[in-house]
Amino acid sequence: MMTFVTAALLGGQKWVVAQMELTCFRSTAVTPLVRFKTGSISGVITDPKSHAVAGADVTALRQDANAASTLSLFSSPAGTVSQKEADSEILITIKRETCLGGCPSYSAQIYADGTVVYRGDDFVKVKGERRHKVAETKVLELVKAFERIDYFSLKDKYEVDANGGSVTDQPRTTTSISLNGRYKKVVDYYCAPKELVALEDLIDKLAGLYEYIGPL
Repeated sequence: MMTFVTAALLGGQKWVVAQMELTCFRSTAVTPLVRFKTGSISGVITDPKSHAVAGADVTALRQDANAASTLSLFSSPAGTVSQKEADSEILITIKRETCLGGCPSYSAQIYADGTVVYRGDDFVKVKGERRHKVAETKVLELVKAFERIDYFSLKDKYEVDANGGSVTDQPRTTTSISLNGRYKKVVDYYCAPKELVALEDLIDKLAGLYEYIGPL
């Protein structure tokens, strides 16, 4: 797939520049000038006849000044995601819904870079949206906790007991995780495994939600 992003002057030529692979061909042989890779637009390449150009993964090939050139810009291979995109994706969520007795109602989204987006609804100390960051080590600890209880093998919903019975007006807690291209959501209403309940409490703790939800 070919995608052109923006244009810039480079050595008197019009080039397309982006955080992808930048290659310049000529009708005769081509000579590699420099190749480097960095996680953000911070690396720099220079041609003796040009200005510096920043790029994330760039291969620049020197061209004959009199030869016609063709510029091709290729997107990242299918399935690859930049670090910035990965950090901006929601990794873990939790949502607690109120019960008849006034249980706290709130939700939170936890991103890979440690960003936490909280929203308090009812029976919480802080209502509305709040944002903060936690250490990425805490996010990693949460991911390991999901893996430890084999979260992806859990039922999608826990709403009845072994005999098919249930109760009304219980608080409902929904958690989810997106990991390595997989997504799983689990609803805990009644008779969920104790390991899942412990995981829910750990999310509240490591995501720093107690300062918002209580004490009331």
